[in-house]
Order: sequence, then structure tokens, then C-alpha cells
Amino acid sequence: MRKLAVLLLLTLSLSCGSSKTQKPHFRNLVVVVIDTLRSDHLASYGYHRDTAPTLSRLAAEGIQLQGVSASSWTKTSVATLLTGLHPQRHVTNSGSEVLPAGVPLLTEILAESGYSTFGYQANPVAGSAFGFSRGFQQWAEGLLFEGLGVGPFLNPLAEFKPHADWASAVALEMTTGFSTPFYAYVQYLDPHAPYVPRRSWDGAAPEEYVWVRTKRKEDLERRDRLWFDPQDPRTLRGLVNQYDASIRETDAAIDRLLEGLAAQGLLEDTLVVITSDHGEEFMEHGRLGHALQLYEESLRIPFILWSQNGLHAGRSDAVFHQVDFLPTVLEALGHEPPPGLDGTSRWQQILTGEYQGAAERLHCLGAVFPALAIVEGDRKLIHQKQGHGRPSNLLFELTRDSTELDSLDLPAARERLLRDLLGRHNELSGNAFPRESRSLTERQRAALIALGYLNALGQVPEPDELRDRIPDRLRFYDAREFGLFGDERPADFSPRIRFEGDSAQLLRGWRPSAEGKGAWSLSSASCVLPATPGTSELYLRGRLPDARHDLRLTVRVNGDRIATLDIPRGPFEETIPISDPIGPFLYIDLEVDPALQAGQRELGLLFQEVRLD
Repeated sequence: MRKLAVLLLLTLSLSCGSSKTQKPHFRNLVVVVIDTLRSDHLASYGYHRDTAPTLSRLAAEGIQLQGVSASSWTKTSVATLLTGLHPQRHVTNSGSEVLPAGVPLLTEILAESGYSTFGYQANPVAGSAFGFSRGFQQWAEGLLFEGLGVGPFLNPLAEFKPHADWASAVALEMTTGFSTPFYAYVQYLDPHAPYVPRRSWDGAAPEEYVWVRTKRKEDLERRDRLWFDPQDPRTLRGLVNQYDASIRETDAAIDRLLEGLAAQGLLEDTLVVITSDHGEEFMEHGRLGHALQLYEESLRIPFILWSQNGLHAGRSDAVFHQVDFLPTVLEALGHEPPPGLDGTSRWQQILTGEYQGAAERLHCLGAVFPALAIVEGDRKLIHQKQGHGRPSNLLFELTRDSTELDSLDLPAARERLLRDLLGRHNELSGNAFPRESRSLTERQRAALIALGYLNALGQVPEPDELRDRIPDRLRFYDAREFGLFGDERPADFSPRIRFEGDSAQLLRGWRPSAEGKGAWSLSSASCVLPATPGTSELYLRGRLPDARHDLRLTVRVNGDRIATLDIPRGPFEETIPISDPIGPFLYIDLEVDPALQAGQRELGLLFQEVRLD
């Protein structure tokens, strides 16, 4: 049954009265976020390992729903959790963006209502550098907290990554002598890569399995780390064992946190919420980690409500979206949500067992590759920009295909969902807060490098040219053919690129030359040209300056290799025959042979013209 069987002990102090029509209100709120915890690695959600006995107990004694995140990376999803706004509106979606000053945070709302507030954040990407500490009277993040030595709290093999014990110790230190009502926020980081528990699930010492999203020399040589093949089943089992062991250690630390709060009398009339920011991928769809795709393993997270005062219920598979979190907990505390939120309070529906789940789910990813997704009923559409610049528009039926491996060929259904998705995106983006950004301190930058958010040069893991913010406005023209992730139309493009200025046709891997007479391509680059009737040749013109040797260039059109060229030092011109194009666009990929690139990231070609003849 999808309905929750709810039993509330209304005679306890958390109730506002004895009538069943009264709304039960809690006095205090504790929010625990376990970074990168996918719900299907918990026994209470059906996992074969009991990775989190504390969470299993809380789920059995409280309310468990199927949480879903707004994004598959931390900054965007935590911002939605704490603002009640979709990512398109809070616009905290890229590496440099901070929460706009005008966006009200849950902390600020409660602080203005007289709450004592404290927070501990283990992940700096959702820390003070990006505006998440606003409204907290006490705040600590990472390993920065006076009065506690690092000692055993530092995760082995991972600098700047505090162990879950540290988070619990800091939280309990801050609660000493705390007054009520209070709001406490604690975010643990252990299940986030690199997975380095004290012992792996099988009892072995953990290995430092670390992957980087590019194979640039400065990334690989940053530390003496074990490079591995993620396709190897043994290595993948090792990763999962260490991930599960990290969950187990976090669960034990949460148990100590709750015991400590109870010993101080701080769990009376207190609602405890256990959730996550997003999930994690283990090659289900060809990738490891997160912040790259919007499949369910990256989005399904725990959502558990518990109180020692006797909030009892069963478990439900009803979907609870992060955007509804802020208004829901505000109502649980007896407060009206501020106007203008995207989320809706589900509190009364949850308590009465009438909650059936979010009718619509929106997801947004802009950290590395732009992506949007929408779920309506049983169907899900993922609209994601691929390496060649075209969106995927994958359609799934989640009940029949929960693993999202069988994309449906239903053009009418896909078009309807895509129109709905783009319409909602445009509507939300049209009511967005102004974007704000902020520079980082050296320590903040070092912490982000250690956790993989930045590479050794302090840049995002991919070159900036590969990152692309989702346009504020998207236009539907034909989901069945190739197309750009934006509102550009085929008629807007020229069959000739001269590199004399910015061009929407340069999709990735391009950098303006210092002399302004061309554009460098990095080791791989893409551009798009409109397919015109009679097109038979691709023409490339440019030069290879200051190289130690010639380069070999592979040319692909719409993913098919059509030529491999030896480019000599100095000027070059190449004319390549092409077959009749299919679709309105030609996606041109240029790839330099990595063996000849000699590890130099920016070694490429200076292109002066690319055209179709």
C-alpha cells in the first residue's frame, strides 16, 4: 500500500492539542545530510547489506519516504533543499555561483523566528564560500573548529576530508548549553569519493581508488594514486565495498550524535530528518561518481522523519522531492512558509497517510554537462547535452524499466514531455534571482582540489570549454533530429566559421588565440555546421605553430570517423569528402592523437576557417 499508516501520540508535548484536527508541531529541528548517499544502499530501502542499522531503526520507528534530489551534485541540490526553490530560480548551479543574497534560507527564516541555529558542513562546496552559512549563529566546516584536535577524525589517505566522527564531535560541542527552540544542520561527507573508510566492508585496509575525469598529466601526477580501470569487476567491487563501509561508519557517528543530543535533553519535541544531497553512480550508465548525469542512481536518496516522542509510521515508496522540504519542515514547526516558493508543504498529507508522492519531478544539472529531466507519472525524459553538442532526449518508463536501460521509441510521448520540460524550465528561469559569484581563498581552493571539485590547477575537472551553463531559455523545434542545447535554430548558423569572434557554433574545446586571427583547439574540439543541399566536402584551414613535431588529426562527422590527417608544422589546408548528411546539422569533431600530444594540454591547432563546400 502506498498510503502511510500513521499513529501520532497527540497527548505528548509535541501536539498542539487533543483534537485530531489540530496540527502537531515540533519545537526543534535537526537536519542530517549524508553526502552522496543513494537510498538503494540502505537495508530499509531493500539493500542486501545492513550498511546503516541506526537508519534502519529510525525508519522503522518513524516515517520513510523515497527522497529524490533536484540535481546530482551537492551545491545545486543543497540549495534547493534549504530554499524551496528549483535550481533555475536559485541559480546556484555552477562552480563559481553563490546563493544570491535575496534567496531566503531555512536558517534565516528560523533565526528571525527566535531559533538558536548551528551548523556543521563537511563539504566546502556547500559551505561559507558559497553563502550556505548565512543565518547560523554557530558554524563550522571541514576540519576548522577550535577546541578539537584533528587526531583520529581525519580520514586516512584523504586530506581535507573529515571523518564522520569529527562531524558528530563538532556538532555536540556546539550544542553544549544550547537553548531551545533550536535548528541544527549537520552534513557528513564520508560516502563521497574518495571512499576511504577506516576498514573496507570486507575488513581489508582501504585502497585509495581515485579517478579523475580527464587524463591530463597534472591531474594524474598530483599524488601517488592508484589509477584503475572502472570496467574491471574486481575494482568495482572494491569501490562498492569501501563506499558501503563509509556508510556504515557514518551511521555509527549519527548514532553517537543522537545519543549525545538525548543526553543533553535536546531531543525532546525535536523532529529529526535524515536525507542526502544526491546519489552515486557505479557504472550503471557508463560513469563513476556524480554531477554528470540524471539517472535514478544519482537522484534517489533517503528521506526519513523521526522523533523520540513517538512519531510512528510505516514505510512508503511515495516520492518526496527536495523542493518540498523547506515548506514541509516549516509547517512541522508551526510556521508559515514565505511566499514565492516552488515547493509545497506535504506535512499534513504525510501525517494522515494521504501522501501519494510528487506528481511532477524536475531535475537540473549544470555543474559539468548541462542536463534537465522531468518525470510525469511513470515516464521520465532526460534532456542532456552530449559531447557532440546534441541533446539525448531519452524516454523511460520507470515502473517497467527501473534501471533506465531501455529508451522508448515513442516520438509523440517524447515530444510532449520535452515541451513540458522546456516550458517549465523557461517559466522558472524567467523568475530567477540575479546570479552572484565569489572568489575562493587558498584554503577553500585546496579543499575543493582534494575532493575532486577542482584539479591541481584550481580549475574544474574538465577544461572550461567543456562546461556550459544551461541557457535560461530553451526552444523546442525537433526532438527527433540532432539539435543544440539552446534556443538556436538551423537557419541561424553559417556553413563557414571564420573564428573572428564568439560563435554558438563552437561547441567545445576552443580558445581564442592571442592574435585574434583564429581559435586554438584543445586535444579534442567540436563545432557545428548546418547541413546544406549538395554538401560534399569539409574544408579546414589553419596552421600548426611552434610544435616539436607534426600532429595527427582525426576528423569525425556526426560521430563517424571520415579522415585521419597528418598536419605538418606551419600552414595547412585540407579538403575532406563527406557523404550526404542526415539531419539538419553536421557535428565536426577534431581529435589530436594523444601519443603525439606529449602530455601538453593546450597543444593543438590554430584554425582560421572551417567550412562546407
